[in-house]
Amino acid sequence: MEFSLVSQASRGFSSSSSSIFSKITYLPSPLERGLIRGISIGGISATRSPRSDAETCAYAFKVTHDKYLGALVFIRVFSGTIQNRNVLLNLSRGVKEIPQKLLQIQADDAVEINAAATGTIFAAAGLKSTTTGDSLTVTTSREPLVLEEMRVPPAVFSASIDAESLKVQRELEVALRMIEREDPSLRVTQDIATGETVMSGMGELHLEIVYHRLVNDFKLDVRMRKPRVAYKETVTLEVVERVEFDRELSGKRFTASMTLRILPRERGDGNQVVFVHSEEERELIAEKRDSIRNGALAALGRGALCGFQMEDVQVEVLIESEAEFEALCASETAALGACAAYGTRTLMLKAAPRLLEPIMRVDLLVPNAYAGVVMSEISTVKRRGRIESVLFGEDEDEEDLKSPAVVAGGRRGSGENEVSPLS
Repeated sequence: MEFSLVSQASRGFSSSSSSIFSKITYLPSPLERGLIRGISIGGISATRSPRSDAETCAYAFKVTHDKYLGALVFIRVFSGTIQNRNVLLNLSRGVKEIPQKLLQIQADDAVEINAAATGTIFAAAGLKSTTTGDSLTVTTSREPLVLEEMRVPPAVFSASIDAESLKVQRELEVALRMIEREDPSLRVTQDIATGETVMSGMGELHLEIVYHRLVNDFKLDVRMRKPRVAYKETVTLEVVERVEFDRELSGKRFTASMTLRILPRERGDGNQVVFVHSEEERELIAEKRDSIRNGALAALGRGALCGFQMEDVQVEVLIESEAEFEALCASETAALGACAAYGTRTLMLKAAPRLLEPIMRVDLLVPNAYAGVVMSEISTVKRRGRIESVLFGEDEDEEDLKSPAVVAGGRRGSGENEVSPLS
């Protein structure tokens, strides 16, 4: 309680001196804490005496980045001594690191030191993998001790971050790696479905601080917004058509023709390109087959409606006669790939494309008194849910309703959106 009162005190000599004494009281040196407790390599609880002549045990508690020195890892030595240019073993990550400099930080100044004894707080420059919460020792230590790691709660809020150009995107990736190393509660992931860079953290304010650092400290032209929904697209009809491709590319004329068929597959089967031959013994050479397959799959990567990836679509290359086979053999490899891509895009538009929205199965356990309200909320136009079953609990004291529901991405029977079934 004394510490909280001091922290709220007004500025001045009295409050400053009280704050210093409180830090001494509540944040003592390892020399005053008694035995250090941790886990040995064998997973057994162990203790260590906080002496400079004991086995080295240190803890990384903060990471910052300096404009000139690069990443600085702040370390406290709990036992033993770390010498300049000692090879350190990161026990938390199983990697060896060599600090380029040991620095004593004094306000804005950094003074290089040759060694850090027990109780010393210093900054190490040049460590590549060490981050907050890692336990360190020297490689010559015979009895390494792993200290308690920092427990980071799971993220509760996410937002996507976009760069205005490819150059800024590369700078953004570097900046986010630096901030993520400094802040263990920040998670940066790449959404494969939407291609977005997603930041996750402890709340909206947390991510806003990260965003302002990117804009003000790193001078990046970026935008933060809500993550996009991972929509997909598919086709609902079967279409067969003869495709002619005749175009000049890079000053060279490319011509090719082929018969394509596009049709939907069962949900979850994925995309596929198939060659259908009238004569099974004759096949195109692998190079031409790969070019056609890659061209068709590339076209399926961008849907006909909104540009989302196509899902569960089959493209068939029909080779129904000797003349068609000879024409494909005579066409250049690049022309065949371009023709397959062009033809697939053309047929997608004619095959009644539909939007697929992600759905999620949710099991709800609610009191009977609120069952009607919950079921009504799930079924609203906003939630667009579908209740599959309702199970009433047998215990009358609990008065619970178990309602497994599917929260769907579109209204059933509306004809506006295709809803993916459960896998």
